[in-house]
Amino acid sequence: MDRPENVNVSSGVLTITARKEATPIKCGTNDPRFPGGRSYTSGMLSTKNKVDFEYGRFEISAKTPLNQGTSKGLWPAFWMRPTTGGIGELDILEAVGTAKGEAFSANQISQTIHYDYVGTHPRQVTNYDLPVGTTADGFHDYAVEWAPGSITWYVDGVLTFERNLSTTSWLDQAFVKQFYIRLNMAVGGNWPGSPTADTVFPAAYQVDYVRVYKR
Repeated sequence: MDRPENVNVSSGVLTITARKEATPIKCGTNDPRFPGGRSYTSGMLSTKNKVDFEYGRFEISAKTPLNQGTSKGLWPAFWMRPTTGGIGELDILEAVGTAKGEAFSANQISQTIHYDYVGTHPRQVTNYDLPVGTTADGFHDYAVEWAPGSITWYVDGVLTFERNLSTTSWLDQAFVKQFYIRLNMAVGGNWPGSPTADTVFPAAYQVDYVRVYKR
């Protein structure tokens, strides 16, 4: 949603807020899956057709709302897709919330590359656990360095994952064109599942900065 209740900047911090709506809100005029409207709203920012990138360092300082046991269904992310569509997805930060009784994972994030969405090649992913604290206890730095033939991820300056042509033969097929940035927080989906009665709304995904360093 393009409204301050869901996307707002104040005191230098961007906040994307997921909300549970008292009255369902229709998603435009062409959403046959939810003819009565949707019960949750959130926001997504994109640089598509504004600024695009091929190679560089992409970095975010962010604080998630993924407190253990009260964040089921929430899915904050910082990721990239090709401007003209087609193959390739680069996920710099993804994390999902938890319900009461689920195993502790409030310190875990995922970093992934996808060739496509039909299984031509399996996605390649790592799960990284913060050694101290959680993604919700303060701002943490998540970054990727994308160069010809290699992609390397970092969390708070720690190298967490690396792919190159020896690990990923298709790297220079999927990642050799202009990409744009997406920054969003989804609610629901196959991976995070649906919110529960314990999920706290409004849920704020806060971003101190996004930085891009060109190679």
